[in-house]
Amino acid sequence: MFRKRIEIVVLLLSLIFLGYHVDQNRQLLFYLLNGKLVKKLEPGTPYEIEIEDIKYQGIYGTSFHDDIIYRTGKYEPEVIGFLRDATEKSATENQSVFLDVGANTGWHSVCMSRYVKTVLAIEPLSLIHI
Repeated sequence: MFRKRIEIVVLLLSLIFLGYHVDQNRQLLFYLLNGKLVKKLEPGTPYEIEIEDIKYQGIYGTSFHDDIIYRTGKYEPEVIGFLRDATEKSATENQSVFLDVGANTGWHSVCMSRYVKTVLAIEPLSLIHI
């Protein structure tokens, strides 16, 4: 794995030297690491992806979170795993509530919606509202 990453870095540095655009290099890196090439979107383009039977809507180029989710199909999987485990241990007959204060674009709320009965997502920053 370490050797593969070294080869990828050398390839990207070579492409930069040859004058390829940085976004093209980033797309190539995601393809090499994840085995898939995602379509480049213009900033402000809405998108919808389905991950494990859950639909997530985002706007490419307006949020770091949305860009990562669009490119990789996930964001902070270790946090989602921790929240899922904590919810399963404390839930009583699926009566639990997930409160997401500072929800940003709602990724954690969307992911947790399958494990709890009710999700309340609050985002006070009006720039984030879609």
